[in-house]
Amino acid sequence: MILMEGKARHAAAAIGLAAVVGILGLLGPGAVAARSPAASHVAQTPSCPSTLSPGTTAAAAVPAAIARDMPNLYNHAPGHTNYKIVAMASLASGAQSDAINSFVAVYRGIAMHRCGSTVAGRSWVVLLYFPHFKPSASMSEGVVYVARTLGGWHVWYVYH
Repeated sequence: MILMEGKARHAAAAIGLAAVVGILGLLGPGAVAARSPAASHVAQTPSCPSTLSPGTTAAAAVPAAIARDMPNLYNHAPGHTNYKIVAMASLASGAQSDAINSFVAVYRGIAMHRCGSTVAGRSWVVLLYFPHFKPSASMSEGVVYVARTLGGWHVWYVYH
């Protein structure tokens, strides 16, 4: 996992978000879609992406894809274009250390449930922070999934 800016409060937010995401993940995708405006936006996605292997440039390509796609991801709520990447991690099996693996496993499970193990294993999860919406814990945090496709890197799922 790559922690961005190394600030303790952002790391704490990521851990807190992971706990919430884990609980919501246990409830199933229907429960999340009913509660999350971002999830309802993604529910309109017709299918899972045809992914390619991430390659060696993923750590640089993932933030660039988010920057490009962001205006369309949370377009229902102005202010989401001002964001910070708190953390990002490859969901490839074995890509993380044991200490981080259980954290990433939650997000890998969500991706696998949504699109299967191939798409999940080729994806990255990114935790976002939207300072404009602070102090709301829900509105100031986001989780997106990014993968490399024939058309380049794209956000394929907005979980929160």
